[in-house]
Amino acid sequence: MQAHHQTTHHKPIYGIFYKYHFIGNGAQFRVYAIHDHRDQPIGRVIKVPLEFHETAQVIREPLSRIATYDTEEELNELAIKRTHDVRQYNNSLLNMIQGAYGRDDDFMHKLGNLRILQAPIPAASVGHGSSPSYTLPIFYTQDQVTTVTSFWNNFQMANVPYMNSLSRTDIKLAKDLVEQIIQLNYAIWEYGFFEFVFKPENMGIRFTKDNQIDVIWIDPAEHITDLERAQIILEEKHWLHPLMAHKVDYAYLPTVLHQYYTEACEKAFTQESLQKYWRRKSLKLERKQRRILQLKSLITRNQKQSVRLWIAQQTLRTTMYSGFSGNRIDNLQIPISDLVLLLQDKPPLMSASVASIEVERRLAETKSEVGAAKSQLLLQYLGEHR
Repeated sequence: MQAHHQTTHHKPIYGIFYKYHFIGNGAQFRVYAIHDHRDQPIGRVIKVPLEFHETAQVIREPLSRIATYDTEEELNELAIKRTHDVRQYNNSLLNMIQGAYGRDDDFMHKLGNLRILQAPIPAASVGHGSSPSYTLPIFYTQDQVTTVTSFWNNFQMANVPYMNSLSRTDIKLAKDLVEQIIQLNYAIWEYGFFEFVFKPENMGIRFTKDNQIDVIWIDPAEHITDLERAQIILEEKHWLHPLMAHKVDYAYLPTVLHQYYTEACEKAFTQESLQKYWRRKSLKLERKQRRILQLKSLITRNQKQSVRLWIAQQTLRTTMYSGFSGNRIDNLQIPISDLVLLLQDKPPLMSASVASIEVERRLAETKSEVGAAKSQLLLQYLGEHR
């Protein structure tokens, strides 16, 4: 999960060529805007992996509000278990930028041109005179964008006249945003990926020159590749979670957008749509590559080459999606010493709940509590007057 909470009090990190401004964190990464030596943003961010205890810290607060537990020890155990669950998705993120995925410029654009930094980082010394050791934290760079939750701030309390400053252009952009989120989900389904949390804060917006929006997936770590599990999640309508006031680990969707969002998702996120799009692009690429291999096999007279081509056909599903192309390796030439500084930087972390849209959440919670209390009183009254 990635929530770019803007912070201004944390001092920038001064590297050799760049300055790094902390702009927020999720449960897996801290995110820094990269600035040049004149302190001008270059349009990219670097994602620095959190340590295990940091992820647990981020997760613990919202978990304490939605989980069932009796003691602090039980809460800590739940947080540790949830941390293990979250971090496994971090490890699968590499798969999304390898092989055929990484060579698809359109798909990579939808992931904010995600790139990996491959640089060994010296580990802490294990003792005097011992051999040097290295760890390899996985750093990524990505296009810097505006978060969807920041855009939706404009729609807070829109039902209150003095708070409403919306224009027809805002409404059009909001509708376009919902449609693009739907189309983005379709695009990743075509490669067999499924964003199972449906979190608005996992999406970002890039504004075009003519003030249109372009939605990208800024936090692709929370994905699965299991079709059966995806079908269950759709059946349970997880895309409704941003509308639920008690789901404090989600950004709360402004009330004025609830109806439009619900109707659009109800129509779009169906079992039929999932079956239509699931691995469609992958299967097309595999068929094309298989035909090429079969043709080469027919025309070769070299026996060893023929065997190699036959093996390539049998292993196509794995070889097509492995290996990094050159454009998936970051070319900013960020020095190792800068990465060490970023790893050592420990700004205050925000919890996984998103605080940017909280007023309407609290109102919705209050209405829910009042409604429940009224229902209880009515039942009590009916019981007493039978």
